[in-house]
Amino acid sequence: MSTRDSEMPLFRIGALVSIRHKPYASYRQHAGKRGTVREKQGRDPDAGQAWSVSIEGGGVITLFEDEMELIEVNFPNGRHDPVSGPSYYTSGYSNGAQVIDIVERLPFNRGAAIKYLARAGRKDDEIQDLRKAHWYIERELVRMGASL
Repeated sequence: MSTRDSEMPLFRIGALVSIRHKPYASYRQHAGKRGTVREKQGRDPDAGQAWSVSIEGGGVITLFEDEMELIEVNFPNGRHDPVSGPSYYTSGYSNGAQVIDIVERLPFNRGAAIKYLARAGRKDDEIQDLRKAHWYIERELVRMGASL
């Protein structure tokens, strides 16, 4: 998945990725292997952001975002960061995306509703989180002029 310049990228330095199959003969040997994102490379207007990736077993290749699948975001120093990546917003999602990566692309009320739905049952009171999500959804409906 490519990102626009104004969006926060899903891929970050230190992220663990899986390499998708590429039609190029020189890359076929890497399909399905894992790697670690090292640094940003150039940006192609059509293909998006390119990244330098260290491949398990040795070697470094350059891949575009649609040529990789995010497995997990690794935290600095190998430690969980409760400020920038609390576990109730980062664990259990198939593509490794943090909830903030999704909600920042949405209008406020919709993003807040998603945030509370995503963490329901993982932090504090599950019922309370679901009620908060419902409150933001109702607020968004009112903002749009819908009758309740």
